[in-house]
Amino acid sequence: MEFRAEIKRTLTGPDKLRAVCSVILDDCFLVKNVRVVEGEKGMFVSLPSRRNVKGEWTEQCFPMTKELREKLSAVVLAEYDRALAEDGGGTPAA
Repeated sequence: MEFRAEIKRTLTGPDKLRAVCSVILDDCFLVKNVRVVEGEKGMFVSLPSRRNVKGEWTEQCFPMTKELREKLSAVVLAEYDRALAEDGGGTPAA
């Protein structure tokens, strides 16, 4: 499965959200509102989620294997770093 990420915007400031992007899977399936977030252990990719009736956030779509999640994250974070290099600012993922 091939992934391509398109960073829609990068963000700076006190909030932990660093970028919003779309991910295209095999040039056939689009996932919007994928986020790059700065966490306590570094940058991570957050897939679209919503709050359930218990008030907990749950992902609406997600990779079924650890390897697929790692590949997806690597593609998104690499594209985020590329977008930062073009913009000349922000916090790099690596």
